[in-house]
Amino acid sequence: MLLRLGQVATIIVSPADMVREIIKNHDIAFSNRPKTTVIGFLFTWSKDMAFTSYGMYWRQTRKICVVELLSLKRVQEFHYHSTRQCLGVLLASVKMVLEYVAFVVEPQTYITY
Repeated sequence: MLLRLGQVATIIVSPADMVREIIKNHDIAFSNRPKTTVIGFLFTWSKDMAFTSYGMYWRQTRKICVVELLSLKRVQEFHYHSTRQCLGVLLASVKMVLEYVAFVVEPQTYITY
């Protein structure tokens, strides 16, 4: 069944084997992302990996991301830095709350750390 949702033509296929057959034979036609003005304006006219069309540029960008950014060493490095940053923010907020509580409850005594 062909549906038109705004400007986008949408195909609806109900049996699962028919869906597998269509995707197997026409995978490149269904793998592209829609290009809109908003996405183009916000994401440099689809030059990033999330919104670019499927092709050589997308494959190269994906390869660079997987090899350079998502390697085990890099992920562990990001995890270390994000954990330290989250811990720093948590400690700063706890300290701020304790200072506020100490000031409100007993203005004469001030807790120092």
